[in-house]
Amino acid sequence: MMSQPRVVSFINYKGGVGKTTTTYHIGCSLAEHHGKRVLLVDIDPQSNLSLLCMAYEKYDEFRRQQGTIRDLYRRFRESRHPLDARDFIVRNAVQGGGEPIDGVDLLPCDIDLLGEDLGGLVPTVSAARAASGYEVLQQLAQKLLNEWAFLERICKEIGQSYDFILIDCPPNLYLMTQNAIRASHYYMVTLIPEFLSAIGLDILVRKIDDIRKKISHVGALAGYDNVPMATLGGIIWVKKRNTKQHERTIERLREHEIFGPFVFDCGTTERTGYSEAAEAQCPIWRVKTPSAQDAARLGEYEKITEEFLKRCQ
Repeated sequence: MMSQPRVVSFINYKGGVGKTTTTYHIGCSLAEHHGKRVLLVDIDPQSNLSLLCMAYEKYDEFRRQQGTIRDLYRRFRESRHPLDARDFIVRNAVQGGGEPIDGVDLLPCDIDLLGEDLGGLVPTVSAARAASGYEVLQQLAQKLLNEWAFLERICKEIGQSYDFILIDCPPNLYLMTQNAIRASHYYMVTLIPEFLSAIGLDILVRKIDDIRKKISHVGALAGYDNVPMATLGGIIWVKKRNTKQHERTIERLREHEIFGPFVFDCGTTERTGYSEAAEAQCPIWRVKTPSAQDAARLGEYEKITEEFLKRCQ
């Protein structure tokens, strides 16, 4: 086991692009096929990753009795040390399809994080510049930098228990996603190989670069020369249909001067078996329906996970 885990975020400001399904399947495959200890972190208030792992009744009971990442965030805002993040983790969370998958834990989310996320007290860089006096400026920068440190604190507190921490981000670039960028070594982008998705990729990566520059600049104002942040780790195409348009889009991405080296060799095809796997709350290779078995025989997510390991070690 590594002394510190690889932290990887899955980011896209669009919904319906396979982000949660990919986070889930890579996490399950890392544990079941490669013997890795994995923590899945759900920071999307829709809580789809949490509900992929757990039946709603069990999830709701855990949410009410133990709490979720929302409660952790409130502890963070109250400046509690330590956060005691381990108390909020569901152990061996993936239990569908027979025996639990040993080694996949979950830090669940819930809808109430939405208000917390949008209501973060984040002063702007321009406001910091307008402050009078260097000490005041530095204090504002330190406060702002701390707003981006929530997920980093969690990862440092519990990281040695895991080989990988996978963060499923909401379909936006607000405060929690910015926290994920700060906490991660890499970020992955999932996209459907369509014309508009390819255009959106360029916008997304530029926006993330802007966030990285803003965090770096605030870090310098706060007195830190280097603030570690996520870099692009890969572009995973999903839900590919057997059409010339999808083939051309993938080929154009592979030929792109900047994005080409990051495009995964493997991806997923659009198959009903993946919806059946979500309903069964277990990875595709554990589902026994004919459609799921047909998809499982392709080994798509197993191949994606193998490539993920090579890119993220």
